[in-house]
Formats: sequence, C-alpha cells, structure tokens
Amino acid sequence: MSAVVCTMDSISGIEECLSSLKDAGVQEIIVVDANSTDGTREVADRLATLVLTDPGTGLGNARNIGIAQSTKPLILNMGSDNVMPAGQLDILLETLIKENLHGVSAQTVIQGDNYVARGLNAWRAGRFPPGLTAVIGTPTLFRGALLRSNPYDPSRVFSDDSELCERWISEFDASFAI
Repeated sequence: MSAVVCTMDSISGIEECLSSLKDAGVQEIIVVDANSTDGTREVADRLATLVLTDPGTGLGNARNIGIAQSTKPLILNMGSDNVMPAGQLDILLETLIKENLHGVSAQTVIQGDNYVARGLNAWRAGRFPPGLTAVIGTPTLFRGALLRSNPYDPSRVFSDDSELCERWISEFDASFAI
C-alpha cells in the first residue's frame, strides 16, 4: 500500500501522522510538501519513502503529484493532521474488498474531551455515518490503478474529494463508503 500525505507547514502533526502510517504497515509513504518553512520537510525526509515538492497550485494537483509516483496496488490519501489508529487500516482494507468499493473513508475523530472536540465529534458522527455514501474524504483508501488513471481534477483547490467522487459515479457508477 502507498500513502500520499500532502503538507504545508504541518510540523504540529506530521511526525505522529507518518509514524502512525509506518506502524500500520504502509510500505510506501509519499509526502508532497508545499515548501514548508517550519521543519515539516525535515521530518518527512526522515520518515517518508519519498518527499516531493508541490508548486502550491492546489490540493488536487498536490495529491496527483504523489499519486503519479505511487507504485503499490492501493493508495491511501491521508491528511497531515490525521493519525491512523492501530487496526483502522485493516478495517478500511476489509471494507474496500468485502463491499467491492471504489474507495472507502475512515470516520475521523478529534482527540480530547473539551467542549469543541465533543461538539465536532458529535457533528461528524451525525454528518458522516458509516455505510454507503456518495462522497468520501480523507483519510481515503482507493484502488491504485483506478486512481492513477482517473486522478483528482488538478484545478481544484478545495472540494477535490467531492469532485472526484461525483465524476467517478457519473463515469463508471462508482461506489464509496465510510
């Protein structure tokens, strides 16, 4: 499995993110960095398989830079602020295969027990319940050949996940789940 992590001044979470991918057994970790100035690149150089430079033209293009360099049959798009808990990657993989999906996403949780974390976690649980859905977001696991041949719209700065999912549904009746 390949993981693509796009970064820009992500020093607060990049080490924990990349370490969690290594601990989960990801064989190829590709970081696409948008010229970070806070030490992110140095952490990525130490922990990633490959570190590439993003010219800063948008997240869709940054993801495509990493996707194009990936070599494994599955591609995990991971936010630099995401951490993969033990066992979660196995659940994503099992769901992708068992349900014969084109992509699957994990339900993210904000750590902490303060008011903001509880409120955001409650909102996310209601907004993104597990099961079949039309749009997924990071962290997302895709079939590599499909993603490489049908990548993100490079002109998209935001909402790149929704554009990809909507296009795939329209073009080849893709199915996704959280």
